[in-house]
Amino acid sequence: HEAAAGNTVVTRFYQQAATSMDNIPENSVAILPIQGPITKYGDACSYGTQDYENTLRMLGANSNVSGVILQIDSPGGMVSGTEMFAKSVRAFTDTYKKPIVALADGMMASAAYWIGSQANEIWLLGETSSVGSIGTMTTILDFRQSFENDGIKLQEVYASASSNKNDVYRQAI
Repeated sequence: HEAAAGNTVVTRFYQQAATSMDNIPENSVAILPIQGPITKYGDACSYGTQDYENTLRMLGANSNVSGVILQIDSPGGMVSGTEMFAKSVRAFTDTYKKPIVALADGMMASAAYWIGSQANEIWLLGETSSVGSIGTMTTILDFRQSFENDGIKLQEVYASASSNKNDVYRQAI
């Protein structure tokens, strides 16, 4: 799309997809969607942080791209891989001399917020966009009583050099 008003620069928006970057129009702002759970490795149906990082690097190196919008709608996900991608987002402007903005298009929480917080700015698409909440959680199921009722006795064996392994889990139980 093109927009012009007063002294506003004409900008084209380019939605990044799994296509060649050779046909990106000059002076485009690339939109890189980051949707769903954050994972380190992608698969046939989704990108992982490594894929996003590689795409961001290609967009930065492309002379037709004048900036990037990370269009984020994610509750977060794995911490593994998030740090490296977040560092790439933080370094993007210094490395490529182009702005990068995070757009909360719904939810930008936890690992997604870590990534988005490294952009030059965070924009919210609307009043219902949700941003924040970095933290981790887990659910621990304690089946010991059920096992005892079934006559099953659990035994934990640890190597002497690993006596503290799973200590946080054991303390939680």
